[in-house]
Amino acid sequence: MEDLEVKRLAAAIDESLRSVQYPFNILIRKFKRLVEKRYERFLGKGPALEQIAASAAGTSTQEALVNVQYFVSLMIYSITVFYKSVIGADKMLALREYVANSLVDIVISGKVYDLLLSAIRLKLRSDENTIRAKIKQCAGIRPKDLGINKYLRIDSEEFPATDNPKPESSLVIAIEETKEPQPAAGPKTEPYAEAIEKLREVQRLRTPMKKLKAIESLNGVICTCVDQFWKDSSISPKHLFIDADQYMSILLYISIKADVLDMYTHLTLANEIADLGFKVDYNRYCLTSLTAAFVHLINRGGCGLYADDVNPQARHT
Repeated sequence: MEDLEVKRLAAAIDESLRSVQYPFNILIRKFKRLVEKRYERFLGKGPALEQIAASAAGTSTQEALVNVQYFVSLMIYSITVFYKSVIGADKMLALREYVANSLVDIVISGKVYDLLLSAIRLKLRSDENTIRAKIKQCAGIRPKDLGINKYLRIDSEEFPATDNPKPESSLVIAIEETKEPQPAAGPKTEPYAEAIEKLREVQRLRTPMKKLKAIESLNGVICTCVDQFWKDSSISPKHLFIDADQYMSILLYISIKADVLDMYTHLTLANEIADLGFKVDYNRYCLTSLTAAFVHLINRGGCGLYADDVNPQARHT
């Protein structure tokens, strides 16, 4: 089936699912009201919320997530069966991922979104406090502290004066010897500024699938940061390769610099929902890696990013 036809049918189904007179929409609204009533305690404040934390926040949070996941899965199956009889099995197979995305956005929105996020935040508050402390401790971190200042975008003042770059065949050796090619002079900006802003955007988005889309685009933003920085230099693009270790270090760097409140909570919600929405071009790698970067912050001692765990604020003064 042509891509345009898939998108046209997907848009029509999405519009139907959002119509208040549509039978499936009626079921969705009834379910959301039940969820809001059953778990409204997660939207409380002060002593009421503390009481939940002191009892069984983890169990209650998991119960709420499982109920929502089960309902969304059941709706995906029901709608797939219904439309299969109308438009045919082949067409519905191509549309199933779009239907899943629409359902996730419709069901996990508004008050349901707020209470799930609040429940996860309550469950992870100890981890979030640890992350806040680590980010504050590492506020003065620089790209070269993480070893990402050779192939990748770095602070302008960190470039050494060098001779002309060696021929391409010797360039990798030159870089390993820290004789880095000189990029063109330009305005001094924060390293990975666009990627840092993209990560901040994740917190502001109020549906899980939009969060996933923003996280997915982070890969491309990081590559753009690297390419833009080196675009007028003589370095060959094939040498601007980012391996897994460097990629994790970049994610650590932008996570610290973005300094987003409760980011680990937002990532946890995205992970819980990722398997329900089967976004056609969705790349799970970035979500998994970004989550791993925050787990690294939680589990490592001190700043957790240096061999000697020295505070970068003190290390560079």
